[in-house]
Amino acid sequence: MRRTFTLLCKGCGRRIVEAERIGEEEEATAAAHVAACFGLARIPPRLEVLLAYVDVRVD
Repeated sequence: MRRTFTLLCKGCGRRIVEAERIGEEEEATAAAHVAACFGLARIPPRLEVLLAYVDVRVD
């Protein structure tokens, strides 16, 4: 059974990423969205940093 990880933005509620694995590409996508949504100049594309701005759902 495969699991899907979904990152939801805490700022706007949008689904940012939906993937079977959260890798560098997914982290970069989420970081870009979070920076734009929260008006940040830049945010490191690391999941441990993103957790303050996203909710993670496992399906």
